[in-house]
Amino acid sequence: MVEDIIEKGAIEGFIGNGTTFEGVISLKGTVRIDGEINGEINGGDEDNLFIAESAVVKANVKIGTLIVHGHLEGNVEVSKNLQVSNKGKILGSITSKSLLLDGDGTIEGATITTEEDFTLGESVVVKADAKVGSLFVNGEIKGNIVANKKIDIANTGKVYGNISTPVLHIDEGGILESKVSMAGNGKTGLILEDQTKKIR
Repeated sequence: MVEDIIEKGAIEGFIGNGTTFEGVISLKGTVRIDGEINGEINGGDEDNLFIAESAVVKANVKIGTLIVHGHLEGNVEVSKNLQVSNKGKILGSITSKSLLLDGDGTIEGATITTEEDFTLGESVVVKADAKVGSLFVNGEIKGNIVANKKIDIANTGKVYGNISTPVLHIDEGGILESKVSMAGNGKTGLILEDQTKKIR
């Protein structure tokens, strides 16, 4: 889990609940935010940011690793791993190497771009277009999706939007309402576990 990075590393900066900051923050190491931020947050590839459940952050964020349990409104650029958990919410476009969305997390934005995996937990809802390496859907996503490797829709998964992928796997009970385009160097495949899907 991405959270292990925060748990194992010492918190080197802390913005407490009830604290409000406006402006540009340049951080180093591991920083936790419980308060309110308005502005911009910048860190390097080795830096970590934890946005706690009580936090309200209205800022564009550039960081190595990001964990969101609170509210983040702004565009996000994460060079390593992004995790949105518990009641975490992101309103904005996202670029990251990998993205895990679980708990009651939500994402609403114009676009999501990941180099590797984008994994949605059962209770999550995403409203955004996505360009990913692989997409694993246990929750719900509404938007157009391009996956360079594959899309895997679990029995609890729901996808509403046009998709393009070389490999598509849908478990029994999974829902896909979509126009599907499949192409990829001759290595394409469609696997349906039953006949309950809606494919347009």
